[in-house]
Amino acid sequence: MTRKYANIRQANRRLRLLFACSELLCHSAQNQLAFQQTLALVVSEEKLVWLELSAPEFGVLSAGNKAGQTRWHSLLLRQPSRPPVGKLRWQGARSQLPLIKSVCAMLANALQRWRNQQQTDALLIQQERAAIAGELHDSLAQELTFQRIQLVRLRHLIDPDYTAALNIVAGIEQSLTGAGRQLRELLNNFRLTAPPASLALALEQVIAPLHQHSSARITLACQFSGQLGAQQQTHVVQIVREALVNAVRHASATEISVNARPLPEGGIVIAVKDNGVGIASLEEPDGHHGLNIMNERAACLNGTLLIERRAAGGTCVSLNFTAMTEVI
Repeated sequence: MTRKYANIRQANRRLRLLFACSELLCHSAQNQLAFQQTLALVVSEEKLVWLELSAPEFGVLSAGNKAGQTRWHSLLLRQPSRPPVGKLRWQGARSQLPLIKSVCAMLANALQRWRNQQQTDALLIQQERAAIAGELHDSLAQELTFQRIQLVRLRHLIDPDYTAALNIVAGIEQSLTGAGRQLRELLNNFRLTAPPASLALALEQVIAPLHQHSSARITLACQFSGQLGAQQQTHVVQIVREALVNAVRHASATEISVNARPLPEGGIVIAVKDNGVGIASLEEPDGHHGLNIMNERAACLNGTLLIERRAAGGTCVSLNFTAMTEVI
């Protein structure tokens, strides 16, 4: 009879545990912390030695204290008729398998909801950016084209011997050409497709066009295997792109490196280093807003942006932020 009561108490305790896990994953699974808390809760309640979740979205999350001699068990996270979305490994008693299977099902459902939300967010961002690009094209781009036509007409009306006026027109034409180039780059940025599934792929897509338009050698080393939220990844990509364009266009760099590595507690640091002339000042020149926008994007990430001259020559742009703290 005592054993029967003990089994009933254990069943009730596990039901409460599963309910608590369900609450975490159903109502708070918009961030990585909910998954981490779920692992910690299961380890604490079930006295597991170690519990480890691996998924493309997060890399690896774990709870407990790994023991070298304790046997490992593992289960794939999957929904019915769907491919696996991750893997759960643990060190503990085999008798805990039924509970772990239930936890696996909850984690699989939560991860699938996460992916669905990411896709929805990415699509909304893409649609919004496409709308902004269309508005810019219909307003600024057409106005710039009209002004260039007017300048051509004005040049034909000026006496060829009036060199001072012709020089002024040439300066205006040069400014309009630069403004048109910057607007085209802006339109291309706004027309980017939905963020790729991984940060590494997103950074590769940023670097690829620069290889075609620059002789600089650009290398990428991305040690972060997880996936950022759609909004978060957009900010990161734009900061890195601005740093690369500055290195190529203004610093005349021939060697540029992009390095992304994870930090403890879910942090990421991304550094863009070049061997160019080095940044002269952090003061934004008149008519330029790149550095200010980079700082604003870093603030949106709740991160820090550090721009400094390198001792070996050139500039280092370093972005430090916490990955996937929230799906915005």
